[in-house]
Amino acid sequence: EDDGIISTVLPGGDARSGGRLLLGAEMCAKDDALLRDSGVTHVVNCAGLACANHFPNAFSYLKLNLQDTAREDISAAFYDALDFLEEAIGSPDAVGCAFVHCQHGVSRSATIVIASLMWRMRLSYDEALDAVRLCRPTINPNIGFACALLQWGAAGAGPPATLQLWAAQSASAPGGAAPLAEAGGGGGGGGLAMR
Repeated sequence: EDDGIISTVLPGGDARSGGRLLLGAEMCAKDDALLRDSGVTHVVNCAGLACANHFPNAFSYLKLNLQDTAREDISAAFYDALDFLEEAIGSPDAVGCAFVHCQHGVSRSATIVIASLMWRMRLSYDEALDAVRLCRPTINPNIGFACALLQWGAAGAGPPATLQLWAAQSASAPGGAAPLAEAGGGGGGGGLAMR
């Protein structure tokens, strides 16, 4: 297993990636010397219910109380994690190093790292999964987490071609509910059409 290995996802030091992004397991999170030798400044603990923040006076921590179950809504943690990671490694001249971990570095932490790559580098789910898997072959987000990443990626793909706003009308109104406005993509007059 990879429990004792810290995997480098982003080596850092360039304009595209900013600071360093590392992925691993709790075994590494308990090793102060390993974290310091790796240059860690920030730690995302994705298994806060099972893993302690071992060195709160040495590193900046984000504790996420996520369970590795298909029913866990991990997408609720994406923006907190991304904000924390951006603070650590977001700018091109960032010198921070973020270590993201859960118990085994397989599902929860891998999902947060995949979300980070999707967001920062505008990668699809498959591209980000492959990139992280190259660094840490044992990753395997559970099916619920994979679905959350796919939905989140689709939501960030841009607005739909047509957007309709609906208004409830009284039961006596002819025709029932009708669109209030329609924003079109392509063809026709474009813009908003009011009814």
